[in-house]
Amino acid sequence: MMEIQVENCLAHADLTRLVFVLRSEGLNRTTLIRMDQLVAEDLCRCRFGRVLLVLKSFGILSSDADELRELIDVGLIVKVVLWFQSVQELLMADAHRGSGSLINLLEEFIDFFLILGQACLPVSQLSVILLQLAKMALEPEIHFPLRLEAIQTFNSILESMSREQRSLIQHEQNQIQLLFQLAAAVLTAGDYQLQLSLSEALCRLTARRDREQKSVEWFSSHEVSRAFCDIRGADFEVDCRRFLNFVNGYHGDQSRVYTFACLRAFLGSTQLFCPKDEKLDSFWIDFNMGSECVSFFIDDPQGFLWESVHLLREEVNHYTIKVQQEEIVLKVKLNNPIILHNSRSQTVELSFSSKHHKDLEEAVGKVFQKGPSSPRTSEWGTDQAPPTTDKHRAHSYSRKRPSRKILPMSSPCSSEDSSPPKLMGQNRAEILFDQIKNSTFNDSAGLQFTCALTDESSVLEHHLSDDLQPVSHNCDISPKDQTVDFQRDNTPKHDTLQGRLRVNLHIRSAQALLRMRTTLTMSDLSACCC
Repeated sequence: MMEIQVENCLAHADLTRLVFVLRSEGLNRTTLIRMDQLVAEDLCRCRFGRVLLVLKSFGILSSDADELRELIDVGLIVKVVLWFQSVQELLMADAHRGSGSLINLLEEFIDFFLILGQACLPVSQLSVILLQLAKMALEPEIHFPLRLEAIQTFNSILESMSREQRSLIQHEQNQIQLLFQLAAAVLTAGDYQLQLSLSEALCRLTARRDREQKSVEWFSSHEVSRAFCDIRGADFEVDCRRFLNFVNGYHGDQSRVYTFACLRAFLGSTQLFCPKDEKLDSFWIDFNMGSECVSFFIDDPQGFLWESVHLLREEVNHYTIKVQQEEIVLKVKLNNPIILHNSRSQTVELSFSSKHHKDLEEAVGKVFQKGPSSPRTSEWGTDQAPPTTDKHRAHSYSRKRPSRKILPMSSPCSSEDSSPPKLMGQNRAEILFDQIKNSTFNDSAGLQFTCALTDESSVLEHHLSDDLQPVSHNCDISPKDQTVDFQRDNTPKHDTLQGRLRVNLHIRSAQALLRMRTTLTMSDLSACCC
């Protein structure tokens, strides 16, 4: 009888009725086994919408503490983890790569993990949930936005734990092994905001007093290790910016994120301003090879939070790089107009110092274009069509979560000492970042890293066990004014995905993507685990 009722609910997408049926049958082991069998069958038949409905029903039931406890007692967490793993494997399979239905389903799993993570679960069960989220964040085959959301949920769960729970988690063997993978991913992630969240996770999982010793184990470079130890909770976003600028610059032409100080930014005729923070020394623009986007933070005049802006390769129609007096101007034309505050435009213009001319051309070429192309004429001058894009890959999608609890980016650490505030001067990471621009480094294996960007090398993201090897790359960019035009991959699967996941200028409130600007109070520090 139950099977018939559930089938009818799924056939009509009746979520309310499905919740009622599950409650009527009782949240017992028998009910869970039947739902597990149904989910397994639907996943095999690629009926992902039905699985999504089932997961949503469990999410509604879990909003009641007593019902959540009943479900957990009969083994819900084990079942959900197995479903989650199956969905991830399907998404990474060639037949389903880029599936909008699977992406939506994984988003729902992340939501559900957040509910579970903020419940009063035993540390052993919390550790399992955290491990699943971390593995997802570290998986190169998963879309960047999902990876970012997974690690941010990971951090949110850690932030919601009690001091005693965090202390136990820090000494749990799986989490100790995970730290090495998180640290390795910071160096190879290819996206600044993902690096930022990974760094936050490292800080949250490591007591302040242990951080110096741990960082030496994580990072082979002594300079990188010392720069990481300069990150403090009270100024996390500023200190982490200096640390990541140094890390990304240290790798020279093997870097997967290039960062430049911007002089001015415009959306159409409207100027965009650097976030207002007296400790922020520059208006930083990140060119991310891994996520193939240009990203930066801007001030929100209507609020106290920062906003992030993403210029995605798939949404760029064409761009130009021009020399104007002592400045280099990158002008990006988007496929669709975007709206930011009271401005609407398809054009974004970023100005940089002329000293960055060569490096900027290299960075833009690696992010927006990965190979040679035949020129053609356009209204902007000499254009180039981009190489064919992997039709299975999607780089971003619209997703906003106003209801999600946001943790302040300034409170990532598991424990802070009570030392006096740092001086406003440069710290080691900032000084080293300035030095490496004209320096050459050698790692412990004797491999030489130079800071000069070349047209012949790039780096693809590997699994953490893989060595980073430069990949030959012909990106023909002349020192003259240049314009590049982008054509779309018009395969049916790509068109379907683009229609579902299109983001022309991805602007997310810091409440949905990165939590910035909130400063740790002494009560916050005392609440962190030692």
